[in-house]
Amino acid sequence: MSREINKISLIIGTAGHIDHGKTSLVKALTSIDTDRLIEEKKRGLTIELGFAYIDFEDNHTLYRAAIVDVPGHERFIKNMLTGATGMDLVLFTVAADDGIMPQTIEHLEIIRLLGISEVFFIITKCDLVQKARVDVVAEDILSFISGTVLEGAPFFRVSVKTNEGVEALTRALSAKLLSMKASRNIQEIHAEQSCFRMPIDRSFTIKGFGTVVTGTVAAGTLKKGLSIIAYPSGRLLKARGLESMHIKADKVSAGERAAVNISGLSWKELKRGTCLMSEELEPFLSSVPEIDCTFTFIQKKDVMKKAPTAFRDRALIKVHHHTGETLARIRFAGKKRVLPGETISGRLILRRPLLMMRGDAFILRDPSVNTTVGGGRVVFSYADKDLVPDFKSLTPQSGPYDEDAVLVDLLTLLSRARPGFDMHTLALLLNKRSDKVKSLISSLLEKNNSLFYSGGGFLISQKYALEVIEVLKEMLGSYHEEHPLEEGLTEEDLLTIFIAELKDRKSAESMRPLYRFIISEMVSKGPLLRSHGKLRLKGFNPLLSEVEQNIASQIKKLLQSKGLAMTKLEEIRALGYPVNTIDGVLSYMRKNRELFVIKKDYYIDGGVLDSARKSSVLFITDNGGITAAQCRDILGCGRKLAILILEYFDREGLTIRSGDVRTLA
Repeated sequence: MSREINKISLIIGTAGHIDHGKTSLVKALTSIDTDRLIEEKKRGLTIELGFAYIDFEDNHTLYRAAIVDVPGHERFIKNMLTGATGMDLVLFTVAADDGIMPQTIEHLEIIRLLGISEVFFIITKCDLVQKARVDVVAEDILSFISGTVLEGAPFFRVSVKTNEGVEALTRALSAKLLSMKASRNIQEIHAEQSCFRMPIDRSFTIKGFGTVVTGTVAAGTLKKGLSIIAYPSGRLLKARGLESMHIKADKVSAGERAAVNISGLSWKELKRGTCLMSEELEPFLSSVPEIDCTFTFIQKKDVMKKAPTAFRDRALIKVHHHTGETLARIRFAGKKRVLPGETISGRLILRRPLLMMRGDAFILRDPSVNTTVGGGRVVFSYADKDLVPDFKSLTPQSGPYDEDAVLVDLLTLLSRARPGFDMHTLALLLNKRSDKVKSLISSLLEKNNSLFYSGGGFLISQKYALEVIEVLKEMLGSYHEEHPLEEGLTEEDLLTIFIAELKDRKSAESMRPLYRFIISEMVSKGPLLRSHGKLRLKGFNPLLSEVEQNIASQIKKLLQSKGLAMTKLEEIRALGYPVNTIDGVLSYMRKNRELFVIKKDYYIDGGVLDSARKSSVLFITDNGGITAAQCRDILGCGRKLAILILEYFDREGLTIRSGDVRTLA
């Protein structure tokens, strides 16, 4: 009976100069040869990414972690970068006979720029040199990493030929993985707050299964059977089956190596650089190629003679992100030139789309000299071109990255482009699932409650919300002045008038839900009242002028003189007053139940109809129901009028008709 294997969601990677023993080291640790191509076997060097896993036991529990082996040759740096993204711990090899070489430097810089801080330095080929030489190499490495985040990293002296140091390395690696697994729980929670993304590094077909793609899950969780989208094509796919490190799985999560059996597309159409993503991220299919970032440029090293002495604004740069790459123009906020070693905020304008999300790391290479020059982190990517702020308004950032400060700056900046956001849009901007973004916003508002207001599923600029409130109040005030007898406006009518006054009506229309929310806040907390489906300013009550009161009195006398006999609109207008004035008074009297419209343009006095209502209710209560003929008899009117009155009671919700009989509702 096979034992259960517990997967560790951590990626071990290799790095180092060509021929410094990366692949041989992986084979010594795992018994797996990651060089699978005929050309790799023939030439004795790694060209493509290689994949393996390491098993180890602790307290009678079996664990498994993934290993990604990268090429060390300068010509295959593109493949190295594809594998380096997503690494949690790096086995960095430096051959004892060669020591530090050009790709040693470049790989170290890449690791640093990607934010990988867990590194084991492995001095390989120790059987080829004297111990003194190994000591010199160790000193060189120590000197090189002094003052960096890698200072204090452990060193191991290894020979895969004699097996020297392999067992000690295996024990240390196992202990480190368990330690990282324990602390990884918080990271996993953070990663799973994001929507699913998996950059593809390999695609192939398996007979009987079809298309299979592999990659390191960058964020979120994918469950078997779910639909996903291929970025950037937008094709809808289905995850028919999942594996992680040769173990069948019902789901794969951030930090895991995964193989996904896909239906819906040929493996030839899912090349490296394609990204699988959850359907929530669909808006990014039409995203703009402008990404706001923080950039860090590496110091020039003697061994990296091709590194430039300065970096120019608007320069053409190559961006490597996850398994994709593209050329881009780089913009610096507040500067025309940036020196090596500097950190600055700015913008990338991509030549082709990459699914770059907030928090993602990337590498920058100079295409003219083919060398790594820097890297950075994504601050915001935009799923909607209307959100992209003017580049000139970007706040220059330098020095240590302050997450809260950057978030406040950018949300403030965004509020100039769009004053309010629904939580789903914010979730896309912040690279979190919609159900997780509210807690982040709440925490932010506790520190900055004067900038934004959150509620009703929206985040609103306080300044803009106050401006909207004042404009809506002015509009209603003007309407009350022009229509003193009207109770107010419906919400939709008020919004239509408000939006018509805005410059960008198209964008404003998409924000109707936001304006509805502001109105609801005005009703619940402040200056608006809602009654009979109309909005009015608090303190406003429709009142008749002295002339209008006289007209109302004449109308009432006319209606009372008719009793239950209906009065036509033309009879009322025959009183001789302006039509608009007559109609305004009629509307006022109707709202105050001084008269009722039995059918279009036919009126009955309110008191007369109230009396008819009471008589009908009393009859129904005593007899269980009423017919049109019975209503005619008790009211003393014609059958036609009795039917009209009963139908009015039906519309009021007073009675319910069943055949010829009406009962109380």
